[in-house]
This record gives sequence, structure tokens and C-alpha cells, in this order.
Amino acid sequence: MGELVSRLPCDRYSRIKLGNSSVQFDRCSCLGKDVPDFVAKVDGLMGRGRILKKGDTSDVSCVTWHGTDLVVKRYNNRGLVHSLRHNIKASRACRSWRSGVELMSLGIHTPRPVAYIEQRKGPLLQKCYLITEYVKGCNLHVFLRDESITQEQKKTVLGNVAELLNRLGKARITHGDLKHTNILITQQGPVITDLDAMIVHRWQPFFEARRDKDIERFLRKTDVPDELNDYARSLFFRLLQYHRKASPDFDKVRISGGTLRIHRGLSKQEIANLVSKKDLPGYRQKHMVTVPSSEYTRVFKCRLTLDRSEAGFYLKQYLDRSVIDFIKHLVRPSRARRAFDASLMLRGYGFDSPRVAALFEKRLWPFGTDNFLLTEEVEDSMAVHEYLSRLAKGTGMDMLREKRSLIAAFGDTIGRLHAAGIFHGDLRLGNILVRRDARRWRFFLIDNERTKKLCYLPMTLRLKNLVQVNMYMDGLSRTDRLRFLKQYMRQNVVVRRKYKRIARKVAARTYRRIKGRHPHLLADT
Repeated sequence: MGELVSRLPCDRYSRIKLGNSSVQFDRCSCLGKDVPDFVAKVDGLMGRGRILKKGDTSDVSCVTWHGTDLVVKRYNNRGLVHSLRHNIKASRACRSWRSGVELMSLGIHTPRPVAYIEQRKGPLLQKCYLITEYVKGCNLHVFLRDESITQEQKKTVLGNVAELLNRLGKARITHGDLKHTNILITQQGPVITDLDAMIVHRWQPFFEARRDKDIERFLRKTDVPDELNDYARSLFFRLLQYHRKASPDFDKVRISGGTLRIHRGLSKQEIANLVSKKDLPGYRQKHMVTVPSSEYTRVFKCRLTLDRSEAGFYLKQYLDRSVIDFIKHLVRPSRARRAFDASLMLRGYGFDSPRVAALFEKRLWPFGTDNFLLTEEVEDSMAVHEYLSRLAKGTGMDMLREKRSLIAAFGDTIGRLHAAGIFHGDLRLGNILVRRDARRWRFFLIDNERTKKLCYLPMTLRLKNLVQVNMYMDGLSRTDRLRFLKQYMRQNVVVRRKYKRIARKVAARTYRRIKGRHPHLLADT
């Protein structure tokens, strides 16, 4: 059988050494405990299977193993230089495997990676295999040329492909070989394949350059009818503009000596009355209510008409904390602008945040003098700590089940947030609103000025957010906290094997913070 050695930071994936072959595999897949048998028979299975591609660099076959259809892609050896090069960097099968796991963690459709095999002769790589689950469908090249499919259906599918690439772009991922044959059209939507050239970019300029090449490659030599070709070009060019931070739902206008980015469904005159210093005092008395806030912000509540319906809104004015803070904003965006960008980013990644309605910034030469952010009220919601306090006061099994359901859903949401590489600058429970919609918990992140998206979320930032969440003491048991952390770990395979270490660190740091800032809470417990 060989010695089992764990390589990936997750108990779901294991690595096994078999003679001159090493295998990384998913323990939950159909391979199960028959990995050595599969490795021994892989070439024979490919020969007897349905050949999908045969070339100099790779061969692809569809095989059946224990009643499950699998796709096996063999990357062939192309000489000594090829072997040496892949000794320095990971093999193509390994890169495809890692890319597949990454896309699955982001919820992006790709064939589920089952295993990859590397065969070596001494230290040199000879052949490698990638095994994925078989996905039934036809590639986009064939789909767009099928005369039995209507133009409207083809346009719908192109829109779905654009949305898929949109999600890749939000994670700063480029494919590297984005041609029509590498996108499968299935009943569940488009599925992206051939991931060995995929890159997760750390720097935005490099991402944009590679992204342009991806889109150019996608639009090259389509030889489809002109109407469909023009539609595809307009669709994907708009996609490029979106990733250059264009905001299609907002108009940019000059008003009251500043710059206003306003949602198209709002009245510009109403917003002018809100942000104009000349009109604000009288307007505030008549139409606005002051909301308690921190020392360096002013928050007002009002009602406005958006998209022909009236709703509650919060207008937040950001004040300079100090002279250093004032100087700092000579070279960085205002606090309102950072909160604006972060809120749009969160909603783009599928997380809930109050809907942004307007951003106003006023500058005197390089100096920022005023900045306001207008967001829509989240109706029928309350802060998470308030909801937990209400549940803690209740009795009976219904309240207990509701509390456990809330904690599990909250752990899942924060887990997905960190899995996407997003760090919230102040993840206290007062900055998270909760609402239950149709038996589903929804968590709205507010105060997002320090929220940011990173390609890799370091452990220090993970721990900081987890400690901020863990600071709440009222009515939560140790079991409740572990329930939250276990649900968090289900979304974060990268750190799952460090579960016990993280739990100890979070508990120790939480204790130190509470002891230093709120010792009376420890006395109460």
C-alpha cells in the first residue's frame, strides 16, 4: 500500500507514495482505498476508455471506475529539458489539481479534481496524470455552431460565461488559455477546464494585463455569425471596463463644490440637500434624525426615494481623527471612498452589505475637506450581539435550536469571507447585522472602510477577526464557540489542520484583550 503522508492542510486530501509514483487524492472520491490498484491500471484504463484527445503533449480519455465516469489526462514527457523544468516548478497535473481545488473553494464551476499522479525516474519527472470527475456537456465552440440552438439561447449562455469570468476576475484569477474548447456548457451552467496555466495574481496591474490577453484569446477566430460575434465583443468589453472599477449603476457629477457618485435611482437634488453645508442644518431639523456614533463620525437617518420606492437611509460623515490622519489622506482615498469600494466589493463576492446609494467627496486642491457615504437601511435587522442577547434570555428548545442555527450560519459566513481572502477591519458583532429570510440567516457587514481583499489572507489577520468575534461574552458557552469555529473551518481547508492551534490562540488572545480592557466581564463569568 505504501506510506501515507499528508501534504495538503486538510484531512480530506492525502498523499501516498507507490514505488516511483506519488499520488495526491481526494479521500471522499470514488478511488477510496483502491488508489494503488488504479495507479497500476491507469494506462490500460486510458487505452480501453473513450479517447477524447490524443496529441504529442497530452492524451485525454474518459474511463469508468467503480461505476463512476472519470476523465484522465496524461501529460507526456517531452525530453530532458521538460523534466528539469518541472523539477523546479510543479508539474502541470499538480498545478491543475491545485487550481481546481481553489476554484471549488470559491464556488466556481470546474470538474471536481479527484487525484493527480506523478511518475519519476530517479529525480526526473517522466509522466503525470490528472484525474477529474466527468462532466456531461459540450464545449462552447460546438455549442455556438449548433444550428438547432436559437440565437437567444446562445446569447444567454454567453452571458453566463461572462458572469463566470466576472467571478474569476473578482478573485484576480486568469485562466491562461481561455479558448472556447476549454469551457463546457452543461445544464448547471458553464464549467471551466484545462487549468494548468491558471494564475492567482497578487498585483492588480499584472492581473489586468493577463486578463486582457485572456479576453483577446477568447474573442479570437470565433467564426460565428456577425450578430453573435458583435454581441460577445460588447459583452466582454463591458466586463473589462467593470474590472477597471467602473460603476455602471452610478453617475458621477459635480455638485456643491465636490464630486458626487450617485445611484441612478436617486434624486440628485435630494442628495445635494443632504451634503450641502449651506442647506444641511435646516434640512436636518426637518427631515433627518441624528444617530449615536463614534467620536470621529456623524451619522444621520432619513427617508429617500430610490427606484420609485421610499426607504430608510443612513448618511455618514467621516471626520479626521488627527492631523496625521488629515495628512495621510493626501495620498490615499478618503474613508468614505474606501467604505464605498469595499461595500461594492463585498456585494460583488456574494456577501451581504447595506446597499450603497451615494458617495460625496469634496477637496480643496489636494486637501480633503468633506466625505459622506449614503447607504440604505437594512430593514427588519439587528446587530448580532443584540440578537444573541435576546436568545440568551429565552427558554425552551426552540430558542436553543435557533441560537445554534444562528451560530452555525455565522461561522459559515465568516469562513466563506476568509476563504475568499477578505479581511474585515473591525469585525465586532456590533458591526454585523442579522436578518432571517425564508429560513435562511443573512449577515450584513457594515463599517467597511478597512475591509480589503487579499490574494492570501495571513494567519495574523484571520486571528484578529476571530478574536474580535470571540470578544462577546453574554450567554455563549465554550461549546457555542467551538461550534462557530468548526463551521468556520469547513469553509477554510487551508487552515483546517491547524484547528486546535487556532482555537488555543483565539482563546488566549481573547482572554488577554478582555483582561486588559474589560476585566469586569471576566469577573461576571
